[in-house]
Amino acid sequence: MTRQKFVKISIFCHKRADITEEEFHQYWAVEHPKQVKKCRPFMDRVWRYNQYHVTPEMRKEAATIEGMKALNYDGYAEFWVDDIKDWKAMIAAEDGLLTLVEDEAKFMQHPLDIMYGYEELIIGEEIPFNTKDRTQ
Repeated sequence: MTRQKFVKISIFCHKRADITEEEFHQYWAVEHPKQVKKCRPFMDRVWRYNQYHVTPEMRKEAATIEGMKALNYDGYAEFWVDDIKDWKAMIAAEDGLLTLVEDEAKFMQHPLDIMYGYEELIIGEEIPFNTKDRTQ
């Protein structure tokens, strides 16, 4: 087991009730990243940003797995940061973060749910990072 270098912030979300599944996933995957990349506080502090998309069909299929309960989210976003202080600094920054929150309101239902933790690598190789280049 190897504890990984970065900590992770996971934000779990529901789509807005007044938009379709297709509209939600398309906007989140294509349009929202354009705003994210313009947000300097985000780009200065986040090493990696992944989106995990869940369709109703996938949720139904997951619910058929014996002994487990499928979570009722439309997706979650995963962010790798050096530590929670970086995330809090980004949230506190005025220059750009408000734009992200306003953009989220176009497709996500608020409030959002959050988890903060670290990763233990069990199988596979550690992802190498050049800590001088956040654009990788």
